[in-house]
Amino acid sequence: MLEETEVNEEPPPPAPPKRRRRRRILAVLLLLFILLVVAVRNALRNVDVPLRRLLAVTSLVVFAFFAYSATRRRVEANWPALAYIPAVLLFATQPRT
Repeated sequence: MLEETEVNEEPPPPAPPKRRRRRRILAVLLLLFILLVVAVRNALRNVDVPLRRLLAVTSLVVFAFFAYSATRRRVEANWPALAYIPAVLLFATQPRT
């Protein structure tokens, strides 16, 4: 017969599974992408500031090129980062309404 022993120490909490971590990262990246798309769209609609329009067009052209390129061959994940730089600038300098 086995005797039950009491242990006063609690086991450490389990680490979050990799799947949950990946979902969180994906959610943050998706939210960031949506915010950048809104910033680019707003810059294209507002023609008062030509520099903002230039940044929006630059971001769109670079992103479209790599999106098209990804359908033809394998693309590295860091290559479209060139499209995010002008989009982040647009988002950071977006006028508040």
